[in-house]
Amino acid sequence: MPRSFFVTFDTYGATWAGHLSIGKPCYFWSGAECGDAYLVDTRPCATLEDALASLKRQMADLFAALSGSAAGR
Repeated sequence: MPRSFFVTFDTYGATWAGHLSIGKPCYFWSGAECGDAYLVDTRPCATLEDALASLKRQMADLFAALSGSAAGR
């Protein structure tokens, strides 16, 4: 069964967090036994822009590691 990636942002009080999940968006996540997984979560950020920038950096690191291009770092 094909899986999709989802990028989700949410707020916790006065902070923002970003999430990259596979299978379902993080707010519908059911469990690894169903093929769903959280791949990346940011720490709480002061603004949505900060959360977006942090998630983009973490996603780039993840995909570089998975593609093998992280070896040259």
